[in-house]
Amino acid sequence: MKLPNVGLIFFFTLVSFFIRAQVSVLFKPFIHAGLTFSQIHGDTFEGYNKIGFTGGINVSYPFSKKHFGTIGLGFVQKGALKASDANNNDFTYYSITLNYIEVPISTGYQFKCLNFHVSLAPAVLIDYTEEQANLPFAYSNPINTFDCSLKLGIGYTISENFGVLFNTTNSFMCARKTSFPTTIIYNNFLANYFNNGFYNNILECNILYHF
Repeated sequence: MKLPNVGLIFFFTLVSFFIRAQVSVLFKPFIHAGLTFSQIHGDTFEGYNKIGFTGGINVSYPFSKKHFGTIGLGFVQKGALKASDANNNDFTYYSITLNYIEVPISTGYQFKCLNFHVSLAPAVLIDYTEEQANLPFAYSNPINTFDCSLKLGIGYTISENFGVLFNTTNSFMCARKTSFPTTIIYNNFLANYFNNGFYNNILECNILYHF
């Protein structure tokens, strides 16, 4: 019985350690958690009044000293809230909370302590709750399972491990179709495109922790 070639074993062991070392140096994991402030474009209610939660895990990869890319897996809450106002005889109430799992894919640029991000974030709806009272109409069309958003963000590096990130997120896939189109004031491509339904708009405030 021949013994395994010790030289080959030693060689592949070195290669294995080298690959692991390179991966650990190049790919930097980090986590994020924070709050979302949401509204839905097209629902006739105004304001980022719905407060939710977001959090997830991410991995970043440096393309150069200043450019980087990230990919993540996270949970994010979107939705809308219109509270009643009894003092002004307004008893209409509407609330919807949309829970998504999203996979944001980002590219970014580092400038000193600031970093700028552009992300594409496909998402899948896992659950939602909706309440409405005294509305002159009822939302009856189903909620779409898939969502996709464009994120624009700016971050600040606090220390080697901690940072903050602020995103504005706008969906370009409608969360729900409208029963009928709304009136278009400015007739252009964007106005016509976003006249097909309800679209999620959110502001995100995140704390980051880099391992």
